[in-house]
Amino acid sequence: LKKKGDADTRKENYGDAIKHYTEALQLKKRGDDGFHLLLSNRSLAYARVGRYTQALEDADQCVVVKPSWSKAYWRRAMALKGLKRRLEAIQALKLSYEAVAAKRESEERDVECNEVTREMHRIVLSMRREELAEWIVSALQSLHNEGTIEGADAEDVSEEEKVEACFRFISLEQKQSGDKRSSYFNKVYEWHLHGSLTEGEAYLLRSSIYCKAKCLLQAQVDAKRAVACTHKYYNELSKHNSARSTMIRKYGDLAKSYFQLGVAYTCEGKEHVDVDLVQGVKSFSQACEYDGKEEKYQSKLKEWSEQLSPQQTQRVQDALKEAQAGEYGRSHVFESSSCENSRVLEADLSMTFMGATRKDLTAAAREELRKCLARYCQCESLMEVQLSSIKFKQDEGLTVGLQIHMKCGEKDIRHENLKDLVDKITSADGVKELVSILDGKEIERQLGRDIVKAHGKISDITDDFRKQQQSEDFEFSSFVRGKSDLDKENVPVPSRPKTEIELPYKMYRLVNSDGTPCERIDKHAFCMSRVYYSNTDLPQEVYAQLCDSSLRWRQSSDEVKIVLLTVPPGLKASKDLVVEVLPDFVKCANKASGDVYFEGQLCRGVIPEQSLWEYDSGNGQVTFYLKKMNLELFSKSHQHAEMWWPKLCAHHCEIQWDDYEKDYSDLPPEIMRQYAKNEEQSKMLNNVEYKERLKKEHLQECDERRRRSRQERL
Repeated sequence: LKKKGDADTRKENYGDAIKHYTEALQLKKRGDDGFHLLLSNRSLAYARVGRYTQALEDADQCVVVKPSWSKAYWRRAMALKGLKRRLEAIQALKLSYEAVAAKRESEERDVECNEVTREMHRIVLSMRREELAEWIVSALQSLHNEGTIEGADAEDVSEEEKVEACFRFISLEQKQSGDKRSSYFNKVYEWHLHGSLTEGEAYLLRSSIYCKAKCLLQAQVDAKRAVACTHKYYNELSKHNSARSTMIRKYGDLAKSYFQLGVAYTCEGKEHVDVDLVQGVKSFSQACEYDGKEEKYQSKLKEWSEQLSPQQTQRVQDALKEAQAGEYGRSHVFESSSCENSRVLEADLSMTFMGATRKDLTAAAREELRKCLARYCQCESLMEVQLSSIKFKQDEGLTVGLQIHMKCGEKDIRHENLKDLVDKITSADGVKELVSILDGKEIERQLGRDIVKAHGKISDITDDFRKQQQSEDFEFSSFVRGKSDLDKENVPVPSRPKTEIELPYKMYRLVNSDGTPCERIDKHAFCMSRVYYSNTDLPQEVYAQLCDSSLRWRQSSDEVKIVLLTVPPGLKASKDLVVEVLPDFVKCANKASGDVYFEGQLCRGVIPEQSLWEYDSGNGQVTFYLKKMNLELFSKSHQHAEMWWPKLCAHHCEIQWDDYEKDYSDLPPEIMRQYAKNEEQSKMLNNVEYKERLKKEHLQECDERRRRSRQERL
């Protein structure tokens, strides 16, 4: 029987295959050899004919019988995928991957691993953004439950609001990147395959979500935790791996964390009580110094710096000094433990450009300043030269401060170059010497050559830096220190945010024809919606389903389709159901029990004589096909949107106009003919205008040729 079933499966005769596998299973007991193979094969056959519920039942039994078999979890994943339970399917594939990876190393094992990972990636990419947001929120909550990350202690919102905030964050990231899919799809795939998020990633992601949920205080706390966790992680890593690449990764991660902190301080605009422009600009400044090549860091810093008053600018500079923001500029100098005989020199330089302003100190000008000084001192890396301060006074000009941190020996040529630079700047002709050193074109174009003042000093900071390197303190280090049991018992209860996120779809949700949620469209700023006049281009049908799951409905220009979901199966339509369709009223009830499945005053009129209804006794669904009167359309035939119902019944909430695309393919024939005529006339007019434009351009080109020819002759 098994061989017959296998042969039918290969021939795609799945009905016969299911029959043979079922007969074979009836002849075997659960513990017999080959029992799990029969379950697996029948699950495959069920899945191929779309009977995913039965396929899942067989796969679940197969897992119980053979829990160490990777294919059992694969069959379960395929059944769940068919049921569109993607998150569960991914978990099943993860278990399948672990079972395959536990096998002895071989080429066959590698092939199976690749097959599982490819399928997992496909399922992740097929997820809706809301599903992705739900998984991220649940993963963060799991990390909190496990004690990996701290819970929200300043502000918090409901899980539903977090999912909506995460959805908006993913959508914004996708829009800004310009990709068809957000980068978080690939990140979620990596997190599924190789474990969950790290502590720093979790805080950074949760901060982004809380920003969208308008919990600014909690977003700021989580961003600070992300900074602290990044410092802690790389401090531990540097004990075992002190390579320059590790330091570069640290700078990149710190830049992301400080950028998110800046966003948390500024995301709701100046009027919000929890917004702090000074701390925001300070954080953006630190992000730019850790990663000066990232354009979004530079643009945010410029955007918010321009809104600061002179007093606030001074506070930013004081805050940067207090946070020891320049530490990143010298932490790379002792990246090797074999540097004990080397010295660390720090040179403080300042120069004043008359006539320049803060706006003139662009990213390109800053980069060129650092390159000129690094080239003169023969620095090993551009990271050895960093900006330390920026001051502007109307009568004095723009003063730029820079620091150079260099590791070298006393007789090192680089040591001599640094001393020579400081000596030249502090000499009587220091300004002229500095102008010759700063020979970049971008400096001349943006800042000019009018340097009126220059100052420099050099100092040996080796001992101070060694002490600082041995210390465990860094900015926000208190956020990762262990709490006492007393502190854990007295965790403050987070409050609601001062302004709340508005949740969409409170009274209804958008679903596919089978009731599964559909992907939300990216809405236009002016509430525009695409319409289709041809039925060949129609997208997948989208229904509005009431939140009580009593019905779902959709409409085209000529018809309203209603599907009742609470009617029990197994009834006889003619005997058990009472259906009433009037021009403005619809009712469906049980004749014997009196239960009313649906009753409502319609939003607009229908034609009862041309309306239909049907009952599916298998799944218990009653479907109405109501013919619209479209009186509004006939009174304003040129305004096709007039026939669109804003809601189904008078007591329902309105459906947003731009929630889904519109089907105008079944407009009344006379109106469709008029539309086709108008489109043809418009096309002809466009063709005439196009030809006129081509003719005009041709005449202009001929005139230009004559003019050039005349000029050449003259």
